Amino acid sequence: MTPVDLLLQKLEPADRESAYELLLLVPLDGSTVGNMTLRDDLQMRSKIDRYWEVRNHLIDLAFLERCGGKGGSVRLTEEARPSSYVEYVPRPERELYEPMCCVLRANWTKEEEFSDAVAAVTADQGSRTTGGRWTRPDILVVGVRRYAVLPQVDVEAVTFEVKTFEGANVTAVYEALAHRRRAHRAYVLVHRPTSLGTVPRLEPIEQAARGHGIGLILTDDPHDFGQWETRLPAVHVEPHPHVLDSFLHQQLPPDDEAQLRKMAARHGYLARRAAGGHRRRPHGHSVLRLGVLRR
Repeated sequence: MTPVDLLLQKLEPADRESAYELLLLVPLDGSTVGNMTLRDDLQMRSKIDRYWEVRNHLIDLAFLERCGGKGGSVRLTEEARPSSYVEYVPRPERELYEPMCCVLRANWTKEEEFSDAVAAVTADQGSRTTGGRWTRPDILVVGVRRYAVLPQVDVEAVTFEVKTFEGANVTAVYEALAHRRRAHRAYVLVHRPTSLGTVPRLEPIEQAARGHGIGLILTDDPHDFGQWETRLPAVHVEPHPHVLDSFLHQQLPPDDEAQLRKMAARHGYLARRAAGGHRRRPHGHSVLRLGVLRR
């Protein structure tokens, strides 16, 4: 059992996140870390009393013990150290984009039963105009659905806001919500190594995502779809066709835009639009019949 799991059993819910974040910065191998380093890493310089309160609470619960050095230091008590652990080495967010995009393209689109799909990293577009703040998702998947009985072809755009464990907070949900104004579904995709144990800091993210219909996916290994866990499915909405068309044109790299054009034509999307225009889905949802990328 990790120190985090023990912490959850002993602390009140209101104190869990601050104490967990402090505990996460203390080495699991029993080496020491200075109080000033912890305070600065936790960005508690202006809340010094809060730092000492949290630290002393963990000492009282026998998770930490005092050590020497300038300004003092702490380390995990012998009882709080896991008998074995996998060291967590933080990764920059940008290193997650490509492996996650590959998994989405190769595996996630198959699980979603898309007949065809494109997936692109859209975070790195330099100075290209994409619509302002929070309008550029990290990854964009556009899939085509065909049906065995229904004579229709649907196109669905799904956005993904990628976060490292350290960078994950409720702001990610609002970023994803901004993306969904011009897409059908939006997810927050978090790299959460299981070696960290139960993660209370993700609880407010999951709560906010559930309230806004944003999906939440956690992954231990960005490269292995078998390690991906969908904690919350995303709610499907219907953007206006013109809004979606502009979004795809702004976000997709030229090669992916061209691939989407070919993919749509291959599945008879353009022909159906010319022949029948917009039809209605069961339950009154509109069917997007590729006016997209018709430039």
